[in-house]
Amino acid sequence: METPQSAESSKPRSSGTKAPFETAILGIVDTETTGLGPNDEPISLGIALFEVDLPKGGLVRELDTYYGLREPSVQIGAGALAVHGITAEQVAGKQFDGSRVTALLERADILIAHNAEFDFRMLAHIIPQVRSKPWRCSYRQIWWSDHLPVPNRKLDTICEHLGIERPNPHNALDDCRALAAALFTRTGKTARSRTFFGVALSKGDFPLVVPARQTAPDASRVQASEREFPTYAPPPTSSIHDNLVRGFVYLLFIIFCLAVYNAVMN
Repeated sequence: METPQSAESSKPRSSGTKAPFETAILGIVDTETTGLGPNDEPISLGIALFEVDLPKGGLVRELDTYYGLREPSVQIGAGALAVHGITAEQVAGKQFDGSRVTALLERADILIAHNAEFDFRMLAHIIPQVRSKPWRCSYRQIWWSDHLPVPNRKLDTICEHLGIERPNPHNALDDCRALAAALFTRTGKTARSRTFFGVALSKGDFPLVVPARQTAPDASRVQASEREFPTYAPPPTSSIHDNLVRGFVYLLFIIFCLAVYNAVMN
């Protein structure tokens, strides 16, 4: 894969007597949503743009940020609400700033998210621009435990180990900044070692496919309990099959009883 470049950012840069290096624009993306299902939607979006050096992925400078709220067409699930705390009242009547989001995404040479498959799935149907960008996934493409003594790849765990403060966990923009701090941490002990973003950059594009939406039975949202425990309708032949099995079991039971009776009488 060729290293991503843009007319604006991928230019040779130099400082003093150091050798020139190229840069690119990285867009870090995070969403909070109504839930985890195929028909759930994003209700908050954070984007943070950074200029990074190539190929080691070091931070050059922060360029721009965006945070927005959006009223969804489905209800915010109780589980999701317990995680991010965003209520229906807070997002009522609000929408993402389409022109601003588009401008930021167009500037980015590459996008990354902590579980890119999820954020891409949530955004692909309402922000088509994310489909044409190369993505990296900091959750699946970076083996954090190869460099850090961490038991899992959760952003909470990584930030706690690296001493990255998270005053507002599950705020989309704050999570972008927290992920940035982790990504721009060097994997080695010197400034010449690559960063964790450099590790992701070396893995190639993360494959993503635009997901299909499920067709709802009506305009109203199906309750979670109904979705998790659907009513079972047996096929027409099931009652015949059950009766045959039941009759066979009864026959075996009668034969067994007769055998016991004969053994006792004899």
